Amino acid sequence: MRPGIGPGGIFAGFRIVRWLGAGGMGEVFLAHDRTLPRHVALKVLTEQAGRDAELRARFLREADIVARLDHPNIVTVHARGEEHGRLWIAMGFVDGTDVERALNHGPLDPGRALRILTATADALDCAHDARVLHRDVKPANILLTSGPRERVVLTDFGIAKSVEESSSLTQKGDVLASFHYSAPERLDGTTSGDRASDIYSLGCTLFHILTGRRPFDDTGIAQLIYAHMYQPVPSARAANPVLPAALDAVIARALAKNPADRYRTCEELAAAAAAAFTAPAPPVTVLNTGPAVHLVDPAGPLPTISAAITAAAPGDTILISPGVYREALTLDKVLRLTTSGPRDAVVISAGDRDTITCTVAGGTLESLTIVQDGQGACVSVHDGGDPTVRDCVIRGGGSGISVFDGGRGTFERNEIHGTDNWRKRATVPVVVRSGANPTLRANTIRTGDYIGIRITEGATGLFDSNTIHFGDGASDTDWPAVCIESGARPTVVGNTIHDPDQRRNGRPEGVMGSPFGIVYIADETTGGLLERNIVHAHGDTVAVVVKYGAAPTLRHNTIRGGSIGILMDGEHTGGLFEENQLTGIREAAVRITRHAAPTLRGNIIRDNSGHGVHVASGETGG
Repeated sequence: MRPGIGPGGIFAGFRIVRWLGAGGMGEVFLAHDRTLPRHVALKVLTEQAGRDAELRARFLREADIVARLDHPNIVTVHARGEEHGRLWIAMGFVDGTDVERALNHGPLDPGRALRILTATADALDCAHDARVLHRDVKPANILLTSGPRERVVLTDFGIAKSVEESSSLTQKGDVLASFHYSAPERLDGTTSGDRASDIYSLGCTLFHILTGRRPFDDTGIAQLIYAHMYQPVPSARAANPVLPAALDAVIARALAKNPADRYRTCEELAAAAAAAFTAPAPPVTVLNTGPAVHLVDPAGPLPTISAAITAAAPGDTILISPGVYREALTLDKVLRLTTSGPRDAVVISAGDRDTITCTVAGGTLESLTIVQDGQGACVSVHDGGDPTVRDCVIRGGGSGISVFDGGRGTFERNEIHGTDNWRKRATVPVVVRSGANPTLRANTIRTGDYIGIRITEGATGLFDSNTIHFGDGASDTDWPAVCIESGARPTVVGNTIHDPDQRRNGRPEGVMGSPFGIVYIADETTGGLLERNIVHAHGDTVAVVVKYGAAPTLRHNTIRGGSIGILMDGEHTGGLFEENQLTGIREAAVRITRHAAPTLRGNIIRDNSGHGVHVASGETGG
């Protein structure tokens, strides 16, 4: 890697923030734009690929092709050029994940899958109307933005080509494309493909996102080519019994061996898939070679969710009809609880008992609204419980998600609500304690006016790419958004915390002591890693408080606004603070008091009106 292509370095006038990934031809970096206040994805051709004239031509052609396409679901190209002999393209940065990673925990909810399919189909039809073929449609090339309003972005036109273009680059293009999603006519070498080939690949992608597996999943290239060319299209419903029977005919047409038998456009495929889900609901119990599906219907044989859980065997799916279900549930076997409608169609509510308790390693809660009317938890995970909770709305109770006593679990893309007035009822959206180790990824947490995430009593866990809207309640807003204490050592990466303009500096009225801060880290043996987070502060707010002997590592974080960026207080308080950016802070970017002794290295402090690093008079710092 040449000098300048690394965090903090300058390449082609762009300031590099971090490395994002690598592909067959290039590396991709997150970088600050040269002239505008935005991030870009900077794709740089590798030195080895740059020595190949054909690969250089393909790299340049990608920028030319994408620049011709103006569509909200197609990645944007801002600029291209060459620096130190290496070609580069600056593209729009999509802050989120891709569909392939979203499939790590199983098939997507049908509603979400159809939204992704429709947006991708519209993007592909736009490209086809411009006489551009993508030729590598697959889940990894469909990006998803984080946050409550998920946006779909089609990317990686690296082996795309114009319909009129000669086939001089076809051979290497076919090698680079994924055999799992390639059309038969491309694999047998008869053609480099047309719009029907992209439709075939989109059909393979639809099968994958609704079933969690590829239609042809052989590991050898020869076996994959044979399957695409000669084997019948598998049944999606056999792979996922929740899917409607009508969907099999849709996928069979999209994956027809003869291109002329497929849909004429990607939009036709998306419309047919959506129509398949309007078929009548499945019967009460559907049995086949796979797990059973049990329908919960207040007017049917299984009127309650509890009754369905009792009747189900491990591995079964419980499909819940729309309605409000007032019952406390215990998941002590591996089941999937979901609904065929939107996530607000099914509401599960309980009184003072925890609404859903998970004590088994496995199981899924998907697309549900989970409510707690008393002081219990909406979702309680403990004693080895390890569920997947995704795309749910969680609100009320003493806590939204409570993980403790060795509990784990994966919680992703949920909307979790706190309290709007802590003096009436103090709800903590996420509580992790007593040695728990969950993963929370891409959730939206609305804290109200109380603590958003509390990690305590030796807990760990991964908190990745969550968005915390802090202080949107009716009362005062001086509690921390994130509280790490009592020996906790979590990994907190890529999160964004928004602080309201009206927040005061200090503790809530009637609570003694110094300020909590937006992020509060306290107590001896408390540590953990906080990396690549963004904290927005305003007014007199302290962004990060570290005290009482805590020693965390803060690296590559961005702290903006407020009165103090990082306040370190008390003897034995330390930690490593490295390559953070602190901007627009009024009094002190870093303040060290009462003999705290941190290590500060390579931090960027700029555009502040007060001190850079302020060590209180007569005291020592690190």
